Amino acid sequence: MPKILLIISIVILVFAILGGVFILRPKYQDFSTKKIELKNKETELEQKQQHYVRVEELSEKMKEYEEELKKIDSALPTEPSLSSLFNFVQNLVSQSGLILETLGSAKVGSSPTGGTQKISFSLSATGFYSALKQFLSVIYNNTRLIEVESISFGSSEEGGLFEFKIGLLAHFYEKAKESTDLEVPLPEFPEVPR
Repeated sequence: MPKILLIISIVILVFAILGGVFILRPKYQDFSTKKIELKNKETELEQKQQHYVRVEELSEKMKEYEEELKKIDSALPTEPSLSSLFNFVQNLVSQSGLILETLGSAKVGSSPTGGTQKISFSLSATGFYSALKQFLSVIYNNTRLIEVESISFGSSEEGGLFEFKIGLLAHFYEKAKESTDLEVPLPEFPEVPR
């Protein structure tokens, strides 16, 4: 009987060892893998939280410069809206005391790389020389980036009035265009003898 008890004990011990190797070991390996994945996810979450805190700090700093950013947006708009530009220039002309005759001939420059772009246009106006000086002063001191490219004038039939032709250049900021075309070089194939 003691031999049978010893054999049963050995068999139970062998089954326990085999059960540990074939059943518990894979479970332990899965547990270890999940533990490593959890640690990686916690690290990733912590990095994202730090990034979020940094973005919040930068957002708060940006609020301090809100007035300056509005001035930049006003000086260098992001779209070449001709109607708003012409309306703006028309208001400047009337504020300075000139009478606007024509406004047009706009050429919008554009580049696929983006950056500062230009709109070239001209206007014709009549008025006194002092009104022209006032208009030029207003152009140079306004918030919008507008340059005077050319000025030509002649006397009008009416006494003291001049006819002015003014070439202007306005700037705007254009973001780089995203290209949907992918340039993939074609492979070179050897010539087939005929």
